[in-house]
Amino acid sequence: SALSFGGRFRELDLMAVQRVFLLGLMAVAGALPLPEASCADLARENAALRAQLDAALEATKATAWNRLGAQRAQFGTQQEALQTPAKRIQRALETVLPEAPPPPPRLPPLTPPSTPPSEPPSSPPPPPPPAHPPASPPLSPPASPPAEPPSPPPPSPPPPSPLPMTPPTTPPSEPPKSPPPPSPPPPSPPPLPPPPSLPPPYEFFDQCFDFLTSKGCDVRCREVPPPPPLAPLDVSIPEEGAKVVDGFTGELVKCLRRGDNEDTTKVEFKGEEVLIAAQCCLKDTPKEDPNYCKRYVGSNDQDGCIGGKEPLIPFTYSENVAECARRSTESAPLELCRSACAKMGCNYNTKPVFTSLPCTNALAPPPPAYPPTDFPIPQSGVAVLDGNRADATQLACLRPGSDEYTTTSPGNELNPGDNIVIAAQCCRPGKSDPDEACVRKIGTDEATCIA
Repeated sequence: SALSFGGRFRELDLMAVQRVFLLGLMAVAGALPLPEASCADLARENAALRAQLDAALEATKATAWNRLGAQRAQFGTQQEALQTPAKRIQRALETVLPEAPPPPPRLPPLTPPSTPPSEPPSSPPPPPPPAHPPASPPLSPPASPPAEPPSPPPPSPPPPSPLPMTPPTTPPSEPPKSPPPPSPPPPSPPPLPPPPSLPPPYEFFDQCFDFLTSKGCDVRCREVPPPPPLAPLDVSIPEEGAKVVDGFTGELVKCLRRGDNEDTTKVEFKGEEVLIAAQCCLKDTPKEDPNYCKRYVGSNDQDGCIGGKEPLIPFTYSENVAECARRSTESAPLELCRSACAKMGCNYNTKPVFTSLPCTNALAPPPPAYPPTDFPIPQSGVAVLDGNRADATQLACLRPGSDEYTTTSPGNELNPGDNIVIAAQCCRPGKSDPDEACVRKIGTDEATCIA
């Protein structure tokens, strides 16, 4: 009977088993109602367990959403860092290009979805109504047993045949709802389009021109007159002639004449016929300047020397002028020299050199209609000497075929100048002593001077 079964389990300290067993007895017998106090306690305990389960579920949801929000915030920061260089490129392109590609779409701000209201716990369906008063709904095991077990009811006659005691099958409680699966992360933004390639140079300049013009800037080219055409280089011998001088002393060796000496590359010098050395000097520079003379450019060797070194390179007057122009630079324009440029390299001190110095007696060329003289100048030429010196200092050299009618030459210390009249004098033949040989006057007074 119910009483005998209840008495057997009263000594056990398993209150949960006792309750289940008692509930089974009541379900089978249907004659012993469960005390109202025990039902209330079990309901409260069941509600408390439900509340704990709901709280744990809400805490799990909140933790999951917080983690998801942190991950999305980190992803947004990384995406912003990746977009910063693209924005800089876009701003740079917007300053020069008429149109720039639109910026990539920004992701919407991350907001956790609102938590749906938790549904009240669904109770299991009630069992089919018995003939006796309905049994109480199934209860989950209590957290703690009641203080005292219920007192046994008064004895009643035993049933005719006891049924096997099997605990009633408790309908399965609804499993706790799992948190909704996290929403999938937003798709990664599409890759940034490559920056547009720069237009060709002319198109780029056209765009700049249009942009500046639209801002009111006058960028039109101003009319600049073209530079005057360079005058053709005159390489001919001047009208007044050009001197070939000793490369060391600067003494006159030969006077080159237009129409006669365009192809001259050699002159008689110190008893032999030698090549004339070519040299150059800086334009618009005083002769006293230490950088005026340029016998070589770069190196003092065969390649650097204007006229070569050893051996000399044959040059005419015109070729020397052209070579100076060829070796000129914007910072060092060259021209033919106005001095001998002694001790300036290339071993030209022992050579005759070209100069642009005019011949002093070239201003009065012999008229072609003059009859030939009875006393021609010897083929070796004659020297015009300094009349104030006893060492036979030469002032000029008169050449046959060109100086037959020359009357002037460079002066001396007493009569300085370029066109000093050459004085005439005579000498007695067969006399070597100057005092006996030289005759400058016929009588004893100055009125009888030959010149």
